[in-house]
Amino acid sequence: MKSAPAVMMFLTFLQYLPYIVLEIPHLSRSVKMIVSLLPLSGSSIGLVTIAEWEKIGLGAKWNNLGDSLSVLTAFSISDVMLMLLVDIFIYGFLTWYIENVFPGEFGVPNKPFFFLTKNYWFGNKQTSNDADRQTEDIPLLPT
Repeated sequence: MKSAPAVMMFLTFLQYLPYIVLEIPHLSRSVKMIVSLLPLSGSSIGLVTIAEWEKIGLGAKWNNLGDSLSVLTAFSISDVMLMLLVDIFIYGFLTWYIENVFPGEFGVPNKPFFFLTKNYWFGNKQTSNDADRQTEDIPLLPT
């Protein structure tokens, strides 16, 4: 029996759990920013913030993206958008790193600190003699 779907459902639930457990409307801005690092919780906070603007009849518009309805939390729609943008970079970096260190069945794994090496960013420098030796062995026409 394959357990990947069950694991993914559990991980999805864990991402949403902070939003369910914590009383989101009464949290401070900094706690909401930390909770927003989980994409599902951040999206939920954003939807609640938009719903609050809709509830008072103003709606979420470009001119009120930076405004907050609550003096206590001072959390705005632009904060939600910022945290989702931060999520993109964090999870993009994690994907790139994990794919390089654990590439799967057909890839060649890199060392855990591969991104700190000069060869990763600039490649191997070959002298002109090395390049000449490599091209001498390649036949130009098939025989």
